[in-house]
This record gives sequence, C-alpha cells and structure tokens, in this order.
Amino acid sequence: MLENYILDHHDIVPEPDSLKWARWMETADVVVARTDNGIMYISTVFLGIDHNFQGGPPLVFETMTFLTDDFSEETARLKVDFTGLECWRWSIWEEADAGHWNVVQKMFRRLDQFKGPIADVIKRMRVDTPVP
Repeated sequence: MLENYILDHHDIVPEPDSLKWARWMETADVVVARTDNGIMYISTVFLGIDHNFQGGPPLVFETMTFLTDDFSEETARLKVDFTGLECWRWSIWEEADAGHWNVVQKMFRRLDQFKGPIADVIKRMRVDTPVP
C-alpha cells in the first residue's frame, strides 16, 4: 500500500487519511527548487507519496530534468540526440535541495560538452552563466 505524507515546514509527516492528504496536496507549495536556463528545466518537488518500493526510508521528493520546447525542436532539426535526462528521488528536504543543485551543475556542465552547430544553438539560447 502506498503511504502518503505531508510537509510540516520541511519535515515529512505521515498522513494516513487519504482525504486529508488530498486536500493538503491541492493547496500546498510542493516546490523545493526550479531552475530554467532556456535549454533545460530542472524541477525538484515534494511528491507526497512514498516512491521507495523496495523498503527503506520513504522517497518523497523528486528531481526531474526536461528540455525546453525550443531546444527540443533545435535538437530534432539538427538530429542531435540529447539523452540522459533523468529522475532522482530523495528522502528529506535537505537532500532534495542539495540534490537539485548538484543535478543543475551536472546538467549545465553537460551542455558545455557539445560541439558544432548545436553548440551555437546552446550559446544563443542559454540564459545562465555556466556553473564552474
């Protein structure tokens, strides 16, 4: 059975009443962090449901990476395979927050590895300063 959780500030709290949990989720601010550099969108949120299906601490935070629509169109046009968009899950707010910024650094560094015409597209579209 899936276990539901809510947040008390940054602490996760079990919520066995599904109706109370659903009402809380409707209005809660579940965003830990969001980063968009014009090419990639990285989002870390509180899920409210334990996604650890193998036992152990509940995994209730998730970081996902997405390409912006404009960059997806450019990679398709130039036939560039931008694989490696991933999903990470975390147990506590502090892990999720630190994990978000580690993912941002990893993914932004990855953009610096491209050469050729796609590198020109990245340079034109990117709105952040590369992370050292």
